[in-house]
Amino acid sequence: MRIKYIGLLLLCSISLQAALAQTSKLRELQDSLRLAKDSSTYVRLLNDLSYYYYMSNLDSCFWYAVKAKEMATRLNNQRELSNAYNNLGIFYSKKRNATLAILYDYEALKIRYVLRDSAGICTFMNNLSMDYESDSNMVMKEYYEQQALQLGNRLPGYKGYSVLLMNYVVDYWRDTTKKDSVQWAMNRLCALTADKPYTHEWYHARIFEVMEIMRGGRGKEGEQQLNKLAEEAYKKGLLRIPADVYEHMLEDIIPMGYKADSIRYAEKLFSVAKESGDYILMMYAVEIIYPYYLSRGNKAKLASLGDAVRELAASEHTESVNLPTTDYIGYFLNEQQMQELQLSNQLQQQAIAESDLHKVGHRTLLKFLAALLLLLVIYAVIYYWFYYSSRRAARVLAMLNTGITEKNIRLQANDDFKNKLLSFVARDFRAPLNEIISTAESWQQQGSPDNDTILTSITSVETASRRTLRLFDGILYWIKSQFPGFIYTPGSFNTREMLAAAIQGIQSEATGKQLQIVLEIPDNLTMAADQEMLAFVHHTLLQHTVALITAGGTMMITALLFEGKIQVTIKGHPVVVTPALLYLLDLPQDDRLILITCKDFMIKMGGSMEVMEEGKDSFGFVYTLPKH
Repeated sequence: MRIKYIGLLLLCSISLQAALAQTSKLRELQDSLRLAKDSSTYVRLLNDLSYYYYMSNLDSCFWYAVKAKEMATRLNNQRELSNAYNNLGIFYSKKRNATLAILYDYEALKIRYVLRDSAGICTFMNNLSMDYESDSNMVMKEYYEQQALQLGNRLPGYKGYSVLLMNYVVDYWRDTTKKDSVQWAMNRLCALTADKPYTHEWYHARIFEVMEIMRGGRGKEGEQQLNKLAEEAYKKGLLRIPADVYEHMLEDIIPMGYKADSIRYAEKLFSVAKESGDYILMMYAVEIIYPYYLSRGNKAKLASLGDAVRELAASEHTESVNLPTTDYIGYFLNEQQMQELQLSNQLQQQAIAESDLHKVGHRTLLKFLAALLLLLVIYAVIYYWFYYSSRRAARVLAMLNTGITEKNIRLQANDDFKNKLLSFVARDFRAPLNEIISTAESWQQQGSPDNDTILTSITSVETASRRTLRLFDGILYWIKSQFPGFIYTPGSFNTREMLAAAIQGIQSEATGKQLQIVLEIPDNLTMAADQEMLAFVHHTLLQHTVALITAGGTMMITALLFEGKIQVTIKGHPVVVTPALLYLLDLPQDDRLILITCKDFMIKMGGSMEVMEEGKDSFGFVYTLPKH
């Protein structure tokens, strides 16, 4: 939720804005309207009254704007006509009709361009920027925003420039990509408001300076300064300033990571909003406070908040009943219809005049048109011939390109297959074979080893051989699955039984490391898969996980039904930082050679597989397969 400030009618009403907050000024304007002796003063006062009423009574704002527009049109007073259009734009923006607000503000901007009024152009560009933001057209919003800022920066003494800068800072303070431009806007805002203390712009410049301090790490000091600014503005009667301070704390500072009591600031915001009559901010604060006290059963606070909401509902109902019914859209459509009728009348008169002028040369015109038609026919025939020839050539070229592309795709697929196969043979078979060779060499060096050494070596050779065989079987099946003639036929398998069988294959390694294996899988989960593929994936993932767990650790295997698929998680804790772990964590996933085979199998079976990290001492895998 973000409240922005608007510089509306700055070119003709800046001197009135501070005083117009008082009821006496309204009576003064109405008395001046009755005593006005010339039309230009009268229409200016109508626009001033319309602008005043937008803050308190939208129906009166609309009525005075319509009267000002009609009178300015009769007097051909373009400046006041643009002000009337602008007031209508304000009215429709308050009514949340961004489309009509854009239309009227654009009409006002066009007149200011004709009058070459740079200050008015800058102001109305700012208004259009906010209209487009309400319409969710961020491209046009940023365009008019940048145009207004650039023009305002070139206008010496333009009093609305500080409002443009303030809105820019409010919009982009949290956008890290625009940090430099936001800092520039803050510096300019501080410089412009330095000699105007205790204004809204001055307070906002100070607020964002303190927020920058808090973002820099001096949170406690910044919080104290923000509260001091809020209290000072409250004492001066500027209730909007403390409301903005508390809103920034809730929307910017606390989400940034600063630890503060959000409930306390929401209650402060609620109190200030209630005092100022800002029901929008009241409801925003209630959305934060109410769930908090509801969860704690604080009936007194809940009753107080309920009374405030009831007052809001009663005031909205009373306003909707008492206000006169006005068809605002109908007024706009009637206005458009009148303009269309005037334009149609002008076109008819022009058509009659042109008909009278062309009667004398009617025959000559017909001959000219006939010759022109003949030329067009000849041109069309020639164009069609060239078009047909170019299309035919394009089709031939497209067929050639398609053939070349298909050949390239097949060649690339074959290259990828060969590269993967060579990588598997070169890298994944090396480790277990090296273990066998190392065992044989140790026997040669030791001469006649004892029985325990022989038994340990044989066990190591057996483990390495079995691992090599499983790996070889898996790669052979993977090679078979890559051939065009391979047909994948899924079967139904019990998830718990498949994983229990896979655990038996790595039980000796797990026992050697004294690992605890926890299997938490419901008995009724069945998945659609290929048995050989799934068995290879299970053994590979379990073997990787066992290798990375510290002795005495735990391996947790869970499965659940998630979005219509079976999701299996294999996680080890704690893990030891080994070269193998660094290899898994640092390299891209497509370079983990044996895991590529598992990923290919998962994709072939209609599932997916990812590496999962949870903190520094946990590591594992998660895969999904369709439920059978």
